[in-house]
Amino acid sequence: MVKPTLIMCPGTGWSGTSPLYYTLGDYNRYCHCGHLKENKYLEHIYHYNKGDLYILDKKKVTFRRVMHEIFRDNEGEEKFMEFGLRNRPAQVMYTSGANSHWDKEFVNDFFTQPHTWEKYINYYKKHWEAVVQNGEYKAVSDFSVNNIYLPEWYVQDIARELQPHFNVKILITCRDPVRRAWSKNQFRWFQRKKRGICKDPYHLFWKSISGCFKKGRQVHLCGYGMDVITLYTEGYRRWSEAFGKENVHIFAMEDLWERDGEKYGGKEAMAKLSDFLDYEITEMFPNVYVPEMGSNAPKLPLLSDQWMSDQLDLSHDQQQCARAIMDKSYTEWEKVFGYIPKQWIKHEDVDIPQLTEMTPEEISENLREVMKIDPGCLPTSKEGKEQLEKKLFHT
Repeated sequence: MVKPTLIMCPGTGWSGTSPLYYTLGDYNRYCHCGHLKENKYLEHIYHYNKGDLYILDKKKVTFRRVMHEIFRDNEGEEKFMEFGLRNRPAQVMYTSGANSHWDKEFVNDFFTQPHTWEKYINYYKKHWEAVVQNGEYKAVSDFSVNNIYLPEWYVQDIARELQPHFNVKILITCRDPVRRAWSKNQFRWFQRKKRGICKDPYHLFWKSISGCFKKGRQVHLCGYGMDVITLYTEGYRRWSEAFGKENVHIFAMEDLWERDGEKYGGKEAMAKLSDFLDYEITEMFPNVYVPEMGSNAPKLPLLSDQWMSDQLDLSHDQQQCARAIMDKSYTEWEKVFGYIPKQWIKHEDVDIPQLTEMTPEEISENLREVMKIDPGCLPTSKEGKEQLEKKLFHT
């Protein structure tokens, strides 16, 4: 019996995961997530098994957001929407025809404790039977992008639990590290109000990428102990070791959405994605991060989760400073994947003024003049005397 295909996109946030899902779930009808692009169920299993009930209490309203609408009788009532009150393509909304097969009791039980592997597996098997076996889609999917931060041991658990039931394929999209970090930072400041003692978004940004000192070493935490500087390569290592490199496709967002006039889609990157999925991707959903325009990005109505965060811009000098701080993000990517995407920020060389044009001989001759005035400066070693004789002596 052929196992259902489950596409997982564990990250990374602020790297075009929404337009990636809309590309696969709407434009190309390849995979469908069910009720939500990000149900974050694996994160809930993690906390439930650890007994973190208070953490789960704080997550309940958001986790069960789809239920607030299901239990309403009045169609005219204000709907509980996700962050930004944003719209999405109708095909991927929980109200789409692809979700018409669910019954309320099953859904309520899925979003209710206990959070178990069995519930997660049954959810996607049930969705597979409804949307894949009827020929509408080829796979089911989970685009919970916070999964990239999960601890290594737990990623291994995920693989052990899911691979016996699904043909799991992992997609990881990555954006220029500085630009991604700046977008996430603004989301924390403007939308989540997680500001700590910082005075403004720039203060928060420099603190977040500069790291803090803990036990004598520098760490840049971005969730579950993951280092923000090596997020891409470390995330890739964890997921590829757990699921096998052949089942993980990581790519630069800028390559996949490379513009050809008004049309999105880099041919080489699209071909690699199609080969990995064994399904031809013919059209890319728009992506306001390409080309990079910061706060001037087009305000496309279905992508407000992208442009609502980017309200401020880094100056060129600020970008270069951040690029220097995060240099390891770029060098580690090059070490693992053999190149640095051409659209990523380049670390520019600084012009250093030449303070002297003197040749070694001229320098030595000047020193000889000093020694005539003060013979106590004359060299006494064999090497020093020889260099002075050859007019190569220097201090």
